Amino acid sequence: MFLLFGVFNLVMVFPRLIVGHEASPETRAGAGAAGAALLAWWLVRYRQGSFPVWAAPLEAVALALVGIGAHDWVETLGLTFAFVAFRGLYGTWRHGLVYTVIIFAAALGAVALTEPVHIPAMLKQAPGVPMLAIFTAVVAEATARQERAAARERVFARLGASLATTTDAAVVAQHTAEAAVRLLTGLPGAWAATIRARPDGEEVAAVDGPAPGTLFASGGPAPGALPTGGPAHGTLPTGGPAHGTLLGLDAPDDAPLVAERMLAAIRAPVHACGVELTASVSIGLATWRNHAEIDQLLHDADAAMYAAKQAGKNRIATMADGVVKLLSPVGA
Repeated sequence: MFLLFGVFNLVMVFPRLIVGHEASPETRAGAGAAGAALLAWWLVRYRQGSFPVWAAPLEAVALALVGIGAHDWVETLGLTFAFVAFRGLYGTWRHGLVYTVIIFAAALGAVALTEPVHIPAMLKQAPGVPMLAIFTAVVAEATARQERAAARERVFARLGASLATTTDAAVVAQHTAEAAVRLLTGLPGAWAATIRARPDGEEVAAVDGPAPGTLFASGGPAPGALPTGGPAHGTLPTGGPAHGTLLGLDAPDDAPLVAERMLAAIRAPVHACGVELTASVSIGLATWRNHAEIDQLLHDADAAMYAAKQAGKNRIATMADGVVKLLSPVGA
């Protein structure tokens, strides 16, 4: 709907660019080319489902060119509303705020160059632009939440089907790792591994994503040689807990965010035979950058987990440099 609104407003400018006389033919031709390029850009990125941040200034320049060619402050303002309504659906609210400011500045500049006398009238209508941006941001966030919930349900449904239809431990481990990575959608460089207990320690049963080989002991694969998307082999020589998750993130500071997503996903109510079941979980975090050996990493994560459990469950704790820090409770 928002795309159609934007496309309609953009297309309706072309007749004025063709028959208008206020601007020179060269200016109107340049405005038409900018409008056509912008229209094609919107359609391509809409199909891809995202817009890069760096495109905002270029779109603002295109709007300014179209506004100068149209030589009509009302149409320029209408395009501003269309831009904000459509593009505000993509990116974070911060991106939407910056985009709104850039686009309005471009529209104001176009009017200042063509019809400066109408700037006061345009500014009277300006409060509607941020209001529309806020509305669009709310719609985008609500839509994103629904999509994330639906995606999470699909992940759990696939994993549940795997657990119900196979007894092959390797297949279950691989599907579990794949499900963990899918739950980390939006975090670049994310990977996950499943671990199973062995008499002499713990073994990486499966991994999904670009996991670094340096996380494994010397008896495992050489650094960088760990295959992704399939079973992996490496021994973690520790007597720690039998259940753990190794996450590969480009920014280790994103670990608490990942933990919050995992906690929320695990605690989501599950209905079985007419009964609502809710699990409780405690999560301990430790980052690889502060550890020289894998057993030290797991030991600190283990200590953080028990600290979270002692704090009342459904908590997340981190361990760094021997200091445990409890994060704010998630949910009730």
